[in-house]
Amino acid sequence: MKPYKSFLFLVLVLIVTLVTFAFLTPEDFEKYISSWQLLPENPIKKEQQRKSLLLAELKKKDSAIAAINAQYSLDPKIFNQQNLSTVPLEPFFYDTSDGKNPLINFYQDLLRLQQNPILMRILHYGDSQIENDRITSSFRSLMQEAFGGNGHGVLPLFQSDYKGYFDIKISSNWSVMSMRSNMRRGNYGLCNSYLYPPAINAIITQKNVDMGTVAISRISAGKGLFLEALLHEDVWVEKDFRVTAQKGTTTQNLTQSVKSENSFGLQHIVWKLPDSITAINTSMSFLKNRNIYALSINGKTGIVVDNLAIRGSLGDIFLKNNRRFLMDNYALMNVRLVVYEFGINALPQDGRPATEKDFEFYEKMLQQELGYLRITAPDVPVIVIGISDRSYKNGLSWRTNPSVYYVREIQRKVALENGCVFWDLFNAMGGENSMQEWASVKLGGKDFVHFTDKGAELVGKMLYKALIDDYRKFVIKQKQKEISAL
Repeated sequence: MKPYKSFLFLVLVLIVTLVTFAFLTPEDFEKYISSWQLLPENPIKKEQQRKSLLLAELKKKDSAIAAINAQYSLDPKIFNQQNLSTVPLEPFFYDTSDGKNPLINFYQDLLRLQQNPILMRILHYGDSQIENDRITSSFRSLMQEAFGGNGHGVLPLFQSDYKGYFDIKISSNWSVMSMRSNMRRGNYGLCNSYLYPPAINAIITQKNVDMGTVAISRISAGKGLFLEALLHEDVWVEKDFRVTAQKGTTTQNLTQSVKSENSFGLQHIVWKLPDSITAINTSMSFLKNRNIYALSINGKTGIVVDNLAIRGSLGDIFLKNNRRFLMDNYALMNVRLVVYEFGINALPQDGRPATEKDFEFYEKMLQQELGYLRITAPDVPVIVIGISDRSYKNGLSWRTNPSVYYVREIQRKVALENGCVFWDLFNAMGGENSMQEWASVKLGGKDFVHFTDKGAELVGKMLYKALIDDYRKFVIKQKQKEISAL
């Protein structure tokens, strides 16, 4: 290219460049220059931008940490140091190979209670060791004090010789269908028994029909209580089932206060109880399928713990229950946790020598029962309370029944295999010959098998302390896990 042409070309490029820059804003110009690295970046401004971004990130993280801390904050009152400082701690035991706590669903519900108040029902199944609300009552009291809630829970309609907080009188014309007396599978419900009309009246029409009653008296009820009922779906509540509440000399007819929920042959009915009532009376028309599966007195939110004692039982309480029916019982009654406490009836009472083979039947039964429950209600955690010490007379002294060790090990093994928590009550009591020591200070009965009321109260406190200790560890671990993920 000739020299003058080269000169003209450079002049043209310069003109085009100047025209282009003339239409750029100062910001665009700086970005353009920076992109071509014609000007060095302002180090002071860059540092200011970096600090600004870092400060924003720190504020965001601090805000997230504060939210996590608030979510996982624990009220100091749940530790109840005044009542529990002298109570021994026996920790829960469970399989941690999957990194999850078996009680995670229950603990997460507890955490949400303050922001999302719901009713959380705990079912405490057991043998004669928990009759008359023993163990359950002190555990319930501590749970309600810590997390809210009130009321006794499911009424002991099927406990013989009940001597508790109130009097229950069931008219003699009711029939009782019990899982223990019936070999067939059926719709027994969460109480394993139900009231039903006598067969002779099963086909009678509404005209001149007989009535069956359930009367609950000597009630010491506060405020905010409800009566909940699980009834057969055929019950026409407005005509068949009448509820009255008594306060002093005044009797009031109650009307259903919450819309009923129906499921698989079942209906859940709720009545608001007047404050400070002293008695409740119910009456049912004796027509076909007018069955009562459960009655419960409890609050609308918080914790309620039901005592479901079955005297003489080995713990075979789930397998004969229709799975769908039991599942719906649990769902309608907001069951969030099952406590399973059996074992003393599996032992030979005379302390005769036994071998592991002698308890193969018990292990098979327990495997079936816990497996069936876990399949039926997979989201409901289970705490298996191990057998307590049981003594037999060996000469002039009382010694631990040797079979206790077999049953205890079977319970631990089967509990873990089915994703349950195991709580070692035998160890919590002090281990070998501990029942003899408990009896010497009137914590154990003269039969060296059952707890006294004072001893049962202590066991309830130990159970609560074990649960709260595990709950505290869970909360700390979850909080650290979420903070580390930020």
